[in-house]
Amino acid sequence: MSMHDDPETARPEIADLLLALIIAVIVALPSLPGRMSADSLNMYEQAVFDSYTDQHVVLIPWIWHRLGVSPGLIAAETVIVVVAFVWAFLMIFRAAGLSRGRAGVAAAALALFPPVHGYLTGVSKDSWTAAVLVLLFGLAVVGGGRGAFVVRALLAGLAVVIRPETVLLLPLLAFGDAFIRRAGVAAMAAFLAIGLVVPALNGVFVDRVARAEKTGPDSIIYLFDLVGLSLKRQEMLLPPAAFPAQDLQVLERHFHPSSVNTLVWGVPKEEMAVFVTGEDLADLRRRWIAAILANPLDYLEVRWPVIKAYLRGEWRYHPGIDPHPDIRSYFPAGVEAMNAVMDASPRLLASHIVPMTGAFVLLIALHFGARDRLDRALAVFLGVGLCYQGLFLILIPAPDYRFGYAGVVIFYLALAAAVFRYLRALSARARRAPRGKDDRDRHRIP
Repeated sequence: MSMHDDPETARPEIADLLLALIIAVIVALPSLPGRMSADSLNMYEQAVFDSYTDQHVVLIPWIWHRLGVSPGLIAAETVIVVVAFVWAFLMIFRAAGLSRGRAGVAAAALALFPPVHGYLTGVSKDSWTAAVLVLLFGLAVVGGGRGAFVVRALLAGLAVVIRPETVLLLPLLAFGDAFIRRAGVAAMAAFLAIGLVVPALNGVFVDRVARAEKTGPDSIIYLFDLVGLSLKRQEMLLPPAAFPAQDLQVLERHFHPSSVNTLVWGVPKEEMAVFVTGEDLADLRRRWIAAILANPLDYLEVRWPVIKAYLRGEWRYHPGIDPHPDIRSYFPAGVEAMNAVMDASPRLLASHIVPMTGAFVLLIALHFGARDRLDRALAVFLGVGLCYQGLFLILIPAPDYRFGYAGVVIFYLALAAAVFRYLRALSARARRAPRGKDDRDRHRIP
């Protein structure tokens, strides 16, 4: 089958998109202009001064600056992101057999479901990555021709721009798109090539257009693990460039077993580990790899506290907007009401244990089900969500719930769609079931 053959296909409907817009405005309204952390406020400041670092997604504040950065602009972007989520929900629920009205109710309910709502309105690259992957999920279910194929590949590349770690998922997304469409190797190669073009162009943009300062954001992963390993082995594994103090006792004073924050952003500044770039970053990465290979059990022991806290569900949502002179919540009472709802929900629902184990169980269940386009998409994206979560078990420097948010949304969306599909199948089976002899006799015309 060529990459342009696409059976079992439909087109996204404008009515669904309009419905998604209405639901998104209602769902997002209490949290506008969006839940903003120190990271998103830093991006806001970069946009104001037109000066950027690669610590964040350079493209976003660069666009903000060109459009005239303001709280209103952030609010508009927040609504657009929620539209992407809700539109994907609608596409998938409609494919599972719900009418537009019922799909709208289900989509709104999922958007308000505490584990999903926690970062739905977050001004965060984790929320944006989740929105892109979930929209990719919805578009994969709907299908389409050559143009839709290119859009899906570009979205996969955009996820890499926002969250560079997702480059490791690109081969899975390429295979998954071909599997869902029953396409061949050529389609996989084309998807992968188009997807890789996007981050490649972004690299040129960051260097030559935005001229962003290089800060080595990935060094935080190596710093956290090497500090823990240094203390465990009582041997300084950090180079002077990354830790000028070169003192194990200083490290021990500032080390927290489940968060890097006190090592990098604490005080006094001269006792902190620092981000590195260039050859210093390459040296730090080599030391990290060598330390893990030298004793993987020590590495697992050091990493376990942050993984355990992450699986429990730490920092389930951002409370609103961090202190800032120019940005305030439009409806503080609305934010507090949503916070109260999320706090009142069972703690287990906010853990990563449920979506990770649940996705695995649901994948096994789907193996015994039908293999139409929706079922194939459910299987592929459950796998994507699991792999995404797995990446962050290795890469998280703190147990923040937001890191695995994409996997959380994908699981609950897939679970809801699978349940709707199952109920529809039961209903159809009941309608087809032959009536008993007594039932036939009652309806016989004398």
